[in-house]
Amino acid sequence: MVFVPFIGVDNHWKSSTFSSALLNSENEPNFTWACEMFLKVFRRPPKCIITDQCLAMKVAIAKVFPDSIHLYCMLHIMQKFPSKVGPVFCAESGFMDKLNKFVWSSHLTVAEFKEGWNAVLKEFGLTDHVWLKDKYSMRKSWIPAF
Repeated sequence: MVFVPFIGVDNHWKSSTFSSALLNSENEPNFTWACEMFLKVFRRPPKCIITDQCLAMKVAIAKVFPDSIHLYCMLHIMQKFPSKVGPVFCAESGFMDKLNKFVWSSHLTVAEFKEGWNAVLKEFGLTDHVWLKDKYSMRKSWIPAF
């Protein structure tokens, strides 16, 4: 069973669970149903939705909430770096410290982010890393500068 919470920010800027669903599997029909039930109850789509990178969820959100902004969770992506780039490398090389300055900053312009990302990858010899190229290609969905 899959627990799907719909969490948002209330009028006092506090996280609140607005609804939840218990699904028998993580697939597009189930996520579509959960989104449709949310819309049926609340009668308007959320303005912004933040999820992990689940493709089935992405399809369901686009179908049911086409005008909502759909972003990926930065923390979820950043937690994958050690397994994708190397745990020892990420922990000991200084790579993560340097990259975090560009990834987490909400005060950078798009050009500053691009320049910083590329400089860090070049410094550490990761310009051709397939997973990092993929994350960069979806930068508009998870980087604050965008």
